Amino acid sequence: MKSFIQYINESGKLYRFDDKQIVPSAQDYATSPDGTESGRVSPDWQPPSDWKRSKGLFAGQYHHVLSYAVPRDTRWIVTGKKGKNEKQTIHFDEADRERISSHSPTLSQYNRRQGFKRTLGGEYFASGEDAPKPIKQTKITDPLSHIEKHYNINFVKNLTKHKRDLESQGVHHTAEGDFEVNETIVKSGNKWLLKTKDGSRTLGTHSSRDKALAQERAIKASEARRA
Repeated sequence: MKSFIQYINESGKLYRFDDKQIVPSAQDYATSPDGTESGRVSPDWQPPSDWKRSKGLFAGQYHHVLSYAVPRDTRWIVTGKKGKNEKQTIHFDEADRERISSHSPTLSQYNRRQGFKRTLGGEYFASGEDAPKPIKQTKITDPLSHIEKHYNINFVKNLTKHKRDLESQGVHHTAEGDFEVNETIVKSGNKWLLKTKDGSRTLGTHSSRDKALAQERAIKASEARRA
């Protein structure tokens, strides 16, 4: 009888995490000219003009997609080199601990032969309007227990400051999410507040940090047009 980990590590299998148990649909993506960065196009994010746009579905090897077992708008940083007996460390913000722990994503399994091709960034992409259908879907009830099988987990008080410290110390790292140095976005309970810089007024209340950032960008764009 194979263990769950043995099963998911079999060659030819690819995976992705989604917030809900649905058949993932093809999405609009953009890839940087060197192929090392990519992102999903949305009203909140439009790619630079020189990025290549395509429609399809991303997936990856299990240990490469583990960090996406957390809620979609969660920021994280990875440090260290993966070795035979060494784990990399994934850093999260302490403010996100509770919602990561209570998150129940769906792990979808695919086969490389379903039209997936490896990208320069190491991910796999199946292009086209019709997304491949998952072979199997599994609901994950404790994402941190899965992540810690391949990473050391570290929660820090201020992830943005932690990233600045890593940069100043010359520590190599990769990161996911928006790390704009901005102290006007504050978390209050399960909401994200966009405040004036002096903290005297709340400009907006949002369900995610990305939505608060989107409002901030809209305000800055409006200010730039008036300037």
